[in-house]
Amino acid sequence: YLLLLEQLDTLDYKGRTGASYLFEKAQIAGFKTSTDVVSENSNRFKEVVTSSLPFVNYLFVNEYEAEKITGISTSKGGVIDLKACVDASKVLLEMGIKDWVILHFPQGSIATGRSKTVIQPSINLPKDQIIGAVGAGDAFASGVLAGLHEEKSIETCLRQGV
Repeated sequence: YLLLLEQLDTLDYKGRTGASYLFEKAQIAGFKTSTDVVSENSNRFKEVVTSSLPFVNYLFVNEYEAEKITGISTSKGGVIDLKACVDASKVLLEMGIKDWVILHFPQGSIATGRSKTVIQPSINLPKDQIIGAVGAGDAFASGVLAGLHEEKSIETCLRQGV
């Protein structure tokens, strides 16, 4: 998680974080890298997160985090703006993400890569079957990453995550 571990989030004189160097070393060693971002209420997003983006294959963010990093308003009056979320995903990709930006929100998810964007709605469950949303983003990311590891299509990965 970016914005969670002080040593990895600290910027050096080159404007890079420890996380950016760690991701770079992992990619040089042949690993695929992925990260998520913590939804904190701060102004550190752009400075800390962008340092790592050129060394990340798969970025997981929610609509709030995407907005804080890109400056694109992803909701209007508390309602998700799907087009703005797609636009924010494309900006994040342009900021250096190697393979996929995966943006998730309560109503669904978007995966944006170099050649396409895929939208996957959430599952519509009755409210009495939902205990809470704690950990939902982590479970979603786990499902997507498992699919990516198995070299499934991004459509399948998003469905698996949801």
